Amino acid sequence: MISATFIFKQHTHNDDFVALDDEIMARANANPGFIRKEKWLSPDRDTIRVDYYFTDNDSLQIFRRDEVHREAKRRYAEWYVGYSVEIAEITYQHTDGNLA
Repeated sequence: MISATFIFKQHTHNDDFVALDDEIMARANANPGFIRKEKWLSPDRDTIRVDYYFTDNDSLQIFRRDEVHREAKRRYAEWYVGYSVEIAEITYQHTDGNLA
C-alpha cells in the first residue's frame, strides 16, 4: 500500500477551491487502486493533513498525472500559504478491527 500525505496551511477557501477539491476526490474514487482518504486538522485548525491511500504506485501515478489534480497543483498559491507532500510505502498494518 502507498500513502500520499498532503500537509498544508490554507489562506482562502472559496467556491473554486471547493469545486476543484470535489472533482479531485471524484477522480480519486474512480481510480480502481484508490483505497481511502483521511483528514486531520491541527488543534488550532491552522494546519491540515490529508492522507490518500492507494493499492500500489501505479495507482498513485494515475492520480498524480490527472489533469484536474495537475490544475490544482498549478493554482495552489490561490488557496495555500504553503504545502508539503510525503509519499510512503506501508509495509505492514495491524488493526484490532474496532475502528471504522
